[in-house]
Parts: sequence; C-alpha cells; structure tokens
Amino acid sequence: LYASEIMVFTPKGELKSMPLGSTALDFAFSIHSFLGSHCFGAKVNHRLVPLSYVLKSGDQVEILTTRTSHISAEWLGFATTAKARGKIQAYLRRESRDKQVKGEGMLRDFLQQHSLTADAETIDRVRHFQNLPSTDELYYNIGDGLIQLDDALLTHLQGRKETKGWRRFIPFMGTVRTSTTPEVSTAAPDLAQEGWAKQLNRKQLLPLTEEILAKSTLCPHCAPIPGDDVMGYITDDGQLIIHKRTCDEAVKLKTRYGNNIIACSWDMHKQQLFDVTIRFRGIDAKGVLYAIADVLHKLTHFIIKSITLTTDDGIFEGHLTISVYDTTDVATVCDSLLSVENVTEANRV
Repeated sequence: LYASEIMVFTPKGELKSMPLGSTALDFAFSIHSFLGSHCFGAKVNHRLVPLSYVLKSGDQVEILTTRTSHISAEWLGFATTAKARGKIQAYLRRESRDKQVKGEGMLRDFLQQHSLTADAETIDRVRHFQNLPSTDELYYNIGDGLIQLDDALLTHLQGRKETKGWRRFIPFMGTVRTSTTPEVSTAAPDLAQEGWAKQLNRKQLLPLTEEILAKSTLCPHCAPIPGDDVMGYITDDGQLIIHKRTCDEAVKLKTRYGNNIIACSWDMHKQQLFDVTIRFRGIDAKGVLYAIADVLHKLTHFIIKSITLTTDDGIFEGHLTISVYDTTDVATVCDSLLSVENVTEANRV
C-alpha cells in the first residue's frame, strides 16, 4: 500500500489518499474540477509551492485559486493522475474548438469584407500562405490572435505582387532560380529507434517539428528558438543537438566534425513555448516600474517566469525571463518594452 500511495491532509485536517508521485495540481483536481481549473499555486505545510510540486506523505495541502486563472497546456507536463489529465485535455479540446469556430468566423468576415469568396480553394490559399498543415490549425491560430488578417494576406489572395527598387525594370528577374539550399527531407525518421539521428540524410534539410524537437537537445549556450538560423550536430551515440549557426560551439563543430552536421529549418506551429531572457535598460524615473509592469500585463499571449530590476546612479537594468513561441514574439516583447518612455535598450540575451 505505502509503495503505491501517499496520504495527505486538507486544510481542515481531512486525510486524503493520492497515488505516489502526485503533484499539487493532481490534488486540486481530486478535490473538485472547479478548484483544479482555477488554481494558480498551492501552500504545502504553509509554504508557497508551484502546482508542479510533488507531494509527500503527511503534507498538508492548501490550493490557491483565482477566477482569472485558467487551465494551461503546460499543465499536462506535471499532471500525473488520470482524472487531472482527462479534465485538462477535455478543457483544451473544448477551448480549441471554440477558437476554431471564432477563427473561422473571423476569416469568412474578412474575405466577405474584401469581396472574396470564402470557398475551400480560397481558404486553402490562406492556409498555404501561413504555412500551416491543416485548416483547423489555421482557424485556431486566427481565433487565438496568433495570425493577423492584414494587407499582406489580402495582396496574396488578390494575386498582386509588390515589386520594389530597380528590380521592377527587369521583368524576368526572379523567374529563374538556381539554389544551393539542400532538398527538404520528406521521409520522417523513426524516432522510436535508438540512435535515430545517425540514419538522417546529411544532404537533406531536416524540418524541426515538435516531435523531432522532443527527441533532440537544444544547445544550452546559445538556446535557439524557432526563427533562429540553426543547424544540427549528430553525436557519436546518435543524439541530435540543435545549435544557432553563430554559436561558438557550432563554429568549432563545423570545423572539426563537418560530416556530422545537418542543415535544419523550423517547422513549428506555435504550440511549444521556449524560455528566453530579455535584458532591458533605461533611465530610472518615477513611475517607470509601474509603466513596465503595465506593458507586461498586456502581453497576455506569453508566460512571464521571472523579472529582476536593479538601479545604480540613476540607471536601471532588468532581466525578464518569458516563455515565447519564436523570435517574432521576442521582437514583440522588446518593442513593447521600448515603448515605455524611459526604456532605452531591450534585447534578447
């Protein structure tokens, strides 16, 4: 019995049995679905802990909730019980459907507003323009605000091409291309096989999907994210390590182990978050902290992990760790910080 279960206490002293390895989030869902859906943290033995905290026998657990807190996809990473995972997945599916319906309506309104037919062919052209694998994913990203229905899309759908500079005087410019870019690999590697990376064709471009990334390692020195120019290094034991091309470690590897290098490109669909650190500096003035906090509060699509701020002789410097999808999001966050009057620098570390 004690090998497979633990006994924890509620704030009222009631004893509750939980499977071994249960987290504070599992405990919240075991009490009530509403409690689990709106929790943001917990107190274990009167000490504040994250929802991912693994409980031990004898712990007294109090769940902290707020109506503004809702289920997040990252919760699946530390929910261990079937009940908790089932509730989270059901909520995410329902939320996904709602956003798809919203996105479909937004796209059809956009097309009708510009006198375009909202038929399957037009919607498929929009999907190809956004480089998404399915229509459902297109609707979801529109409904979630990740894709903007703007003039660039309208120009593409109307078949207009914008030609700038001296190229407009040479009609045939750009019609014939000779490229040295490696051919994109179409054969999916067998990720279940040990040492799968050794079977990759080094002469083909490897698309980095969510599945491949889960089986790979990101270089801790350069910490690449989607949007960065990257390459892969295949180790002797068949592991794939992703580096930025400008990474010092990558430069050494290209020089010494060129045969183990493979060209890579990102094929992510804004479903996986990556932690980045942004450094920002500026002139210390009254209200600057409130202005920065107000800007960060409006960045609802991103998850802020930590923020530090120090001042010295009228100059402040801060470091923000935030979860984003790609380099475009990093640029959005930096631009938002630079919009604060006294912030003079903001860049990714």
